[in-house]
Amino acid sequence: FSYFAAGPHPPLPVPSRLTPLGIGSGRTIRSVNAQQMIIAVLDDLMFSSKIKTAANQLGVVVTFARSSAAALAEMRKSAPSLVIFDLNNPRPDPLGTVSAMKSDPGLSTIPTLGFASHVQTDVIDAARKAGIDEVLARSAFTMQLGEILQRP
Repeated sequence: FSYFAAGPHPPLPVPSRLTPLGIGSGRTIRSVNAQQMIIAVLDDLMFSSKIKTAANQLGVVVTFARSSAAALAEMRKSAPSLVIFDLNNPRPDPLGTVSAMKSDPGLSTIPTLGFASHVQTDVIDAARKAGIDEVLARSAFTMQLGEILQRP
């Protein structure tokens, strides 16, 4: 059997999740996340690079803040759809930033997610007490990064 044999060939199946939208329908194709903006509060080059790469592939806008003051200023300019914190890096003061957010009526409803080493239960507990919405192990954060960046 040769695929290139003479005669009509049925079209190759295209999985529905890959079917292009808007072709021939007059609709504009745009990123699902075009209006979303995420702030990542971290100072770790490895995780910054992972987040940038995933965000670029998904068409998601991520702003990076290396300090609590910078993060809070960005949030006040335009409320993000999510704020991501590296809980293992105390330099940008993730717990102080979460506390400040939760005590500010204009910022308290912004969803927050932190990631930390799974063995640092004291950091995880402190983040929950500060009011962070969700805490993931670093490995889980990396594995779920695409899904996290696409949340509504």
